[in-house]
Amino acid sequence: MNAVFFFYTMILIVISMLVAMAAIIALISSRQRLFLLSAGTFLCYALELTEIFFFEYLGQNAPFDQNTFYAITSPFTRSTIAIALLALIWASALEILDRFSLRLVATPIAALSLITFLIIVGLPSGAFRQWIYYNTRQIFLLFVCAYSLWVYQKTGDSVLRIRLQRFKKVFLILLALILFIVVEDTMNILLLPLGVFPNWLPMYLSERNLSENILMLVLAYHLLKKIYATLSIRISEPPSPNATDNLQWHIEEQMPRFSKRYGLSKRETEILEFILEGKTNQEIADELFLALGTVKTHVHNILKKCDLKNRESLSIEFWQA
Repeated sequence: MNAVFFFYTMILIVISMLVAMAAIIALISSRQRLFLLSAGTFLCYALELTEIFFFEYLGQNAPFDQNTFYAITSPFTRSTIAIALLALIWASALEILDRFSLRLVATPIAALSLITFLIIVGLPSGAFRQWIYYNTRQIFLLFVCAYSLWVYQKTGDSVLRIRLQRFKKVFLILLALILFIVVEDTMNILLLPLGVFPNWLPMYLSERNLSENILMLVLAYHLLKKIYATLSIRISEPPSPNATDNLQWHIEEQMPRFSKRYGLSKRETEILEFILEGKTNQEIADELFLALGTVKTHVHNILKKCDLKNRESLSIEFWQA
């Protein structure tokens, strides 16, 4: 087995396993469903890489038959892993978009499973079958991107729009990498003749895509950043069991960093949570059994510490921070 691909694959498997373990630790600390989905995503990817590595290892001492270049090894096993991986990515996107539901997760995945099955059993073996089989994944990922963009454009929730704006750079990078995956598959499978490769190389290119590896590494990098930020807070401040909806979860996740940044007191932090939930000063006073004038004083102090003029600008600053 080529040493470069051996160590390259092993490094990717180890990274995927470590990221999955870190996500599980963050899940235990924060109880955020996104970390559960992320852990499953990277475990599936590690399993997929291991399966590819296993068949390459078995064939390392045998001459590579170029007639098998367009074959799909263990198509049903590989498809099951790939569909599980894409289902977890889709579910993660829905979680970020505050649209998560089992029905919404299952419907596109059922369609993807049917299309994949029809490709495996219905198309004759060859370059086009292999190309459309692998690029069905990219079509699904483009669907995920298109749906995310549609939600961003159509939502009337200003808080959600502000939160999603933080993902703009990552979104564009991922979109570009998905297109690079399609280009790489098209070049390797449809356009470049096998004769342009060294004799040993087609064995490793037939079921790999380097752009896909880069995409997963980009996802791993940004996930690890979120894990680090979450753990750095949750070690000292466990999540509250009272957070019952998406807005409360997002407020709770962001609040410790924001409060520390602007030096808010415990009472000011508590009042800020009510402000972000859209409660009036009177409603806050009733909730906390405080005088209306006391609440107004706390709100004034919060705005002063944040150097802001009104509640609207305070909300924007909180979600953009």
